[in-house]
Amino acid sequence: MRLIRLYVLALLLALPMASSAAVRTLPTNIRTGVMEAFDFPYMTVSGRIFRLAPGAKIRDQGNVIVQPVMVRGTGAIAFNFDHQGQLLGIWILTLEEIATLKARGYTFETK
Repeated sequence: MRLIRLYVLALLLALPMASSAAVRTLPTNIRTGVMEAFDFPYMTVSGRIFRLAPGAKIRDQGNVIVQPVMVRGTGAIAFNFDHQGQLLGIWILTLEEIATLKARGYTFETK
C-alpha cells in the first residue's frame, strides 16, 4: 500500500512538468513580425496597421487564449489572416520559438 502511494505521489508531481514541456504547433500559413502597438481593434505589426477579425484569438507564450485588454507591451509574434485580410490568429512567441522560426528563415524585422 505504501508503494502505491509513492507511485501516485510521483505521478502527481510529474504532471506539471509534463504540461510545461509541451510544444505548441503553429499553423503552416503564418507570418512573423514584431508587435509594436495594440489599440483594440487595431494592431501595429512591423510598421503596418492591421485590424483584428471578429473572433480573432490571441495566444500567449503558454498557448492560453487571452483577451485583447490583457495584451501589453511589444514582442515577436506569429500571425495569420482571414479571407478579408484581418488578423485571425496571433501567437505571442517564446524565445525558443523565435530561434526555431529564425532557423527556418522567418524574420522579425520592424520597418
